[in-house]
Amino acid sequence: MHEGYLARKLGLGTANPRAVDISAEDYVDEQLSMPIIDLALKDNIGMVTTKIIEPWPQKFDISLTEIWNDISQYRRREEQIRSSNRALSSSQLENLEILQDSLKWYHREAEAYRFAMTNLYSNHHVLNRLNLFWYNHFSVSGVDYIGDYLISIGQKLDGKFNDLLYHCTSHVAMTDYLDNSSNIGLNSRLVKQCRPDGVEECINGMNDNLARELLELHTVSPARAYDEKDINEAAKVLTGWGRYQPGNSHRWRPSKGENWFRDAHEPGGKTVLGHRIPGGQKGLRVLTDHLARDPMTIQHVSKKLLRHFCGDPIDNDDLDAVVKVWNDTGGHLPAVHREVLIRAAYKPNQKFLWPLIWAFQVMRVTGGHPFPGVDNVFYGFEEKLTRVFPKGPLLPRSLYIELGMDIFVSPQTPDGFSEEKSDWVSNEHMDRRLKFSEFVFKRAKNDAAKSKLTPDEIAARQRFSSKTIQVASSFNNDETFYQLLMCSPEMMEV
Repeated sequence: MHEGYLARKLGLGTANPRAVDISAEDYVDEQLSMPIIDLALKDNIGMVTTKIIEPWPQKFDISLTEIWNDISQYRRREEQIRSSNRALSSSQLENLEILQDSLKWYHREAEAYRFAMTNLYSNHHVLNRLNLFWYNHFSVSGVDYIGDYLISIGQKLDGKFNDLLYHCTSHVAMTDYLDNSSNIGLNSRLVKQCRPDGVEECINGMNDNLARELLELHTVSPARAYDEKDINEAAKVLTGWGRYQPGNSHRWRPSKGENWFRDAHEPGGKTVLGHRIPGGQKGLRVLTDHLARDPMTIQHVSKKLLRHFCGDPIDNDDLDAVVKVWNDTGGHLPAVHREVLIRAAYKPNQKFLWPLIWAFQVMRVTGGHPFPGVDNVFYGFEEKLTRVFPKGPLLPRSLYIELGMDIFVSPQTPDGFSEEKSDWVSNEHMDRRLKFSEFVFKRAKNDAAKSKLTPDEIAARQRFSSKTIQVASSFNNDETFYQLLMCSPEMMEV
């Protein structure tokens, strides 16, 4: 099979597909065995003519603990200013805005930028697409730790589903997103030690948001016919998991893997779906392992994988084969992924791509460099209060917002982005894609004239059909040719 087709069907595309065809099996094995190395463009401004792609600089790594400390500092300062019971002066507002930009929003911009860089330049683009699928399955949005969450999901793709499930459920991004920090056991040590004089916060109550989504979306699905008692018991297992709360910071302690667990946990055993779950921190792992093995979980998640790569309707033979691999390997993700990807490669039916996947394919098959490089973006990284992102160059988050898939900030439902074509096809969505194609064409031409491919070269390398080439080239204009090529059915619906 042609590598250009396989790269777009299964991953994020390539500008330089091999001239000699490769079997889908060999291609998938090659992609799934690649080491994960995040790459970035070094410089893309001014007179630089040689574009250097290098591993993501370690000095720009932002650990979960560092993000937590920075955001805590911002929140403490914000609380100090707002609790003064006085109107904020212009200088106080300015100081608060500086703190917000440097300690809070900077992290999100940096995470959104790194996400774009690795998707644009790393060779393991099929794994990157799988990373995005699993992020959408364990959906979060508008919280402070999405970058770490995304990276950590990618690092779990060589293991088993039960490990990924436990990791995502207990990660601070998930517990923050679904309000599990307010999920407090009524018989917990925190409640018993609460002081009535107001010195300590005493928020008593259960919150079952995470427990509900864990059962409904992440594992067994409503097909398992669980009831409210199961949800309530699962919520008790999840009590105590979450992030720092102002006034109670001394009660939080990082557990293994930089997740957070505290003494708001409901003591004693619980029963979920007829299975006994022990009390304490270890209870969550027992619960997620049990849910990961449930036949309804295996059916539900296998269907979602097939729907993402193969589209609807789901073939029962495909589903049976994926479920068999899942059962035979205990949910070993590389084996499950391999079965899904190979079956997708040979499927004649087309799958409409998410706008974000399409956008990365547009940039990758072009061969240009539409975004500024690392050296042009990270200003004042070592000095937290002088950190700033450039205002001029278009940064990746602007792209995510424009395409309606801002995974870093915009509100998103817990069931993630839709796989339905009808939700992404409209005059407005097409107009956004045409505008983005125009941006890539012009920016790539300006910043990477020597490496940018012409529309003719792209069409030839991707082996587009003669019909697509005829329609796209009929306007006798390179820019329009490129736009129509990128917005053709062969690019948007593989």
